[in-house]
Amino acid sequence: MNFKRINFDFCSVPNTEVSDECKYWDQFRHPINVKLPGRPSALKFAHRTANSLFVSSSTKLDSVDCRRGHLKQAGQFHNRVTCCDIRSDDAMIAGGDENGYLKIFVIEKRKALRRFKQHQLSVTDLKFSSGKFNLISCSQDLKLNVVDIATSETRFSYDRFKDKPSCLAVKSNTGEDHAFFCGSYDNTVRLFDTRVKHLASVVDHGHAIDAIKGLAEGNILASGGGRIVKIWDMRMPTEPVKILMDHHKHVMSIALNFEESRLLTSGIDRLVKVYTTDTFDCVHTITYPAPILALDISKDDQYLAVGLTDETISLKTKATADIEPGEMKYFSKRKRQVAEISQVAPQKESAPAIKHQKKTRLDKSEKLLRQFDQTEALKESLKNIKAGSGLEKMYATLFELERRRVLDDILRGLNRTELLQLLNYLHECFCNRSMLELLTFVYEKILVLHGMNPEFSRNPEVRKVLKKTEQKLNNRLKVAEEMVSFASQFEMLESAMYNHYQDFLPESMDPGKLDLE
Repeated sequence: MNFKRINFDFCSVPNTEVSDECKYWDQFRHPINVKLPGRPSALKFAHRTANSLFVSSSTKLDSVDCRRGHLKQAGQFHNRVTCCDIRSDDAMIAGGDENGYLKIFVIEKRKALRRFKQHQLSVTDLKFSSGKFNLISCSQDLKLNVVDIATSETRFSYDRFKDKPSCLAVKSNTGEDHAFFCGSYDNTVRLFDTRVKHLASVVDHGHAIDAIKGLAEGNILASGGGRIVKIWDMRMPTEPVKILMDHHKHVMSIALNFEESRLLTSGIDRLVKVYTTDTFDCVHTITYPAPILALDISKDDQYLAVGLTDETISLKTKATADIEPGEMKYFSKRKRQVAEISQVAPQKESAPAIKHQKKTRLDKSEKLLRQFDQTEALKESLKNIKAGSGLEKMYATLFELERRRVLDDILRGLNRTELLQLLNYLHECFCNRSMLELLTFVYEKILVLHGMNPEFSRNPEVRKVLKKTEQKLNNRLKVAEEMVSFASQFEMLESAMYNHYQDFLPESMDPGKLDLE
């Protein structure tokens, strides 16, 4: 009997080739483990300083230097911090605690700027609005509030949740303060528009939601609840675009890279899943030693940070070049050790460079406004006018002070010299139509607040400026009256010509379409 070899052709052979996606994500190596005072509740990378990471844990807001792993305190609370967020200009960071307080800190000075009591129970999430003027928060007391940062007033409130709201997301890169998303444990994601009283849209996820993220300026939404991530097109929110079921346990966090080409999800199954945002296919998986509570990736895609349940942050840095191990020769001379690499592998093609916009330099008055030193900001704008520039910046400063509702108090505290400079500015810009409404309002405020002061009203320079402004306005009104008179005479002439030529016009011809050629 002849021996026949077994045919193995039908057996499937596993693919051992490493994909380009795996090669890219494998570049995130050299993890740094940063010990925290408690479990991390939120991780946020700075928008303009890519190597700065902010984390909320225990009763502190801490900043982490991703290059060295150094931990530095950015803010202190009386109770446990449950969430945090950074404003898009990296000027402020806000946090919420388990007693319902919101606290805003100036990042540069590391000092508390505002403290609000907005909720009765623990704050579950908060976000700065896209326009940077409002702070949105939700809480276990089943309420959602929108607070104006400058005036501390509640601009919008909603309390019709069936279960606690858990997470928030804003429409990125739109500059709109009025639109944002909120996910809750009643299995729904609500799209709010503060300009209308009713909800703009509601989608049913089917599970309690712990994470949401907006893509493509808010038109696409990713919601994570249970072990499922659903992708929604908010222009047609009846059915999800795609359902992702790659996690084994509860999804806790969702993040995007800078170009929004990759969607990252993490959960308590210790896995980070990477998806493409064109087809939403899972292209890579990263495993960690403990369940993951929070996840974020830096704006230059160089750092990947996850917060773990063992009270640590795992920071991975993207390698710039790969060097294969070669022969190493060590020489000892004057207590120094010199290493020579005799064999260096050729560098692989690096990832395409990501260009970022240069940070705009702020004027001194803008810096003072950011620090809420509003009187000094107005005085600095007046100095710029005296130097022969800054007319538009002065208008912007007046507009911002009126928006913050502090213009009356600041005008009341100006001295005679500063009021004279402001009146000269109003005289210069009165004929600008785009500025006329606000400047007229400021002019009336000055006369109401200081008109009864004899030192102001009897001053010859002040009276001279007021008289010039009055003459300028009278000349402007005279020109406007002449234009109105000319227009009325032209209409009378057109009507007379139409009546004169009416017998010669076709029946369908309208008045005003007369052709006299």
